[in-house]
Amino acid sequence: MNIFGILALVAIVLFVGWRIFLRTQGVWIDVPSDPHEYVKPELVPLVDWLAEQAESQIGRNLEISTDPFALGRIAELAERALAGQRDAESIEISIPELIGDADGMHGFRVTLDREQVEQFGIRSTDA
Repeated sequence: MNIFGILALVAIVLFVGWRIFLRTQGVWIDVPSDPHEYVKPELVPLVDWLAEQAESQIGRNLEISTDPFALGRIAELAERALAGQRDAESIEISIPELIGDADGMHGFRVTLDREQVEQFGIRSTDA
């Protein structure tokens, strides 16, 4: 075996050892402790309400309101919908594939009128 084979073998052993160490420590994916990590502060009330709507529409025991990645996706698409429909009377937010389980991907759709959006403190000039 030449030097490159030995180096490759050492690299593989170190990588596997590092993965085993991370798994035993319970640190595999760095999940933020704050579920609103990826949400702009001004969108938090709207995103929380949308997460509740998603949980009720999906109807499974999936906790979207505590999942920072799902909340970030809701915030991103809500912000995009708000920006794209500033002057519209109603805004539709549709996320067909928000979260998944053993049965597949699940999503939701909700339509908000301008009044509802403004109740969350979001004016048409904010989005």
